[in-house]
Amino acid sequence: MDVKAAIEKAIALESLFQRAYEKLKHQTKNPAVSQILERLELDEIEHRHMLRTGLNYIEHAPDLFGDPIVSEEELDEYFELTNKALSQIEKNEITTLEALEKLSSLEMQLKDIHMKYLVPIMDDRLREVFIALSSYDQEHVKVIRKLINRNDIY
Repeated sequence: MDVKAAIEKAIALESLFQRAYEKLKHQTKNPAVSQILERLELDEIEHRHMLRTGLNYIEHAPDLFGDPIVSEEELDEYFELTNKALSQIEKNEITTLEALEKLSSLEMQLKDIHMKYLVPIMDDRLREVFIALSSYDQEHVKVIRKLINRNDIY
C-alpha cells in the first residue's frame, strides 16, 4: 500500500469515528455527555482535515515520505473492526457503555497507527501533524474513559 492510499484509508477511519460519536451523542439523554460526544465528533472532522494536509504534501512533495510502516492488511483489519463497531452502534446492538469501551480500544489502536506513519516522514512539519493526531487519539481515550466511569452516560 502506498502512502497516499494509507492516508486516504486513515481519513475514512476518522469518518467512521465521527459517525460513531454522532450516533452516541443522539442516543444519550444526558446533555453534558452529549456535549462531550459532540466535541469528539468535531475533533474527528478536524483530524480528517489534518490528514488531508498529508495528502497535499504527497501531491506537492512526494519525496518527503518513505514507504508506510502500516501494512495494508493491518489497516484493512482495523477498518473492519471500526466499521463493525459503528454498525453495532447504529443498529443499537450494543449499549452506550459497550460502545464507549469499543471506541476507547479502537482509539488506542489508532494512536499506534498514527505513530507508525512517523518513521517514513522526512519533513518536521508534517511529522508534527502525525504526532498531533496520535496525541489527540490518546486524549480521546482519556475522555472516553472518564465517560465510562460516569454513572449517567445513558
